[in-house]
Amino acid sequence: TSINGVLGTISGETMPLIGAECCEIEGIVPDLTATVILAQILVPDWRSNPSGIGTVLPLSDWPITQRVLEDQAPLILDCDDLAISVSERQSFFGDGTQTALVAPMAINDRSIGTITYYSRNRNAFTNDDARLATQFGSLAALAIDRVHLGEDVESAKRAAETDRLRAALLTSLSHDLRTPLAAIVGAATTLREVSEKLTSEAKLELLSTIIDESERSAKLIGYNAQ
Repeated sequence: TSINGVLGTISGETMPLIGAECCEIEGIVPDLTATVILAQILVPDWRSNPSGIGTVLPLSDWPITQRVLEDQAPLILDCDDLAISVSERQSFFGDGTQTALVAPMAINDRSIGTITYYSRNRNAFTNDDARLATQFGSLAALAIDRVHLGEDVESAKRAAETDRLRAALLTSLSHDLRTPLAAIVGAATTLREVSEKLTSEAKLELLSTIIDESERSAKLIGYNAQ
């Protein structure tokens, strides 16, 4: 099951418990400068134009999100809240939204995203809802963390397999090179030590051995002398 599917399920199952009509889960990107939408669920009768899964939202444009990530504490927002910037007000409270609840997704004191609930009703969320949303955020964070852990394990397995294959290849190549190298060393040593006692034909044969075995070795390592 993909992480988006799991988070979509969490969004859909928790919305009724919070009393929300929309749920959006965002994960923070590795360089901590933005979030990306991982899941987005709306009730069927809410005609809206959501940003869509995969949309990147720079934290510089979303100080409320950044505050929740840093403080690891939920915030209940009302459409008349004067502390919200104009741009955030338009984003949070477009398409008829009256109340929003932004909760952190944190695990081991580390924020990895936010879970946000929306409602078209005024004063839709309570402090109890905020605490519940934070618990749901921890659940979503755990799901994301497990997926990342699984990816790390698979990456480690692939790296180990690559190292094993590389070692096997080098061992095989080393074994294959022993025969031609032995022949080259033997022929070259004979030419050096007893050259004056050899006939011309014997010298040519030894030189041919050196050339032939050198070419064989070159082919084994993929070297092209042409």
